[in-house]
Amino acid sequence: MFHGGHKFVPFSGWQKISDMANKRRTTELNQQIDDNLRRVYADAAKEPVPERFTKLLEQLRMHAAERPPEPPEEKS
Repeated sequence: MFHGGHKFVPFSGWQKISDMANKRRTTELNQQIDDNLRRVYADAAKEPVPERFTKLLEQLRMHAAERPPEPPEEKS
């Protein structure tokens, strides 16, 4: 196709520009997800361990203390 006596060459960089914009949006979205996960984890880490878990851990420790130690396994 000719335009004003010159051959018209369509700009083929639009896909590249679109890909770059999508990559930037994906990177920004991933950063937001990372930030939110860190915030939620930090909040959860500040919470006390539920009493039922501390009791269970204590029971496991007492059970382990009552058992005689297991002999080391022989290597073949």
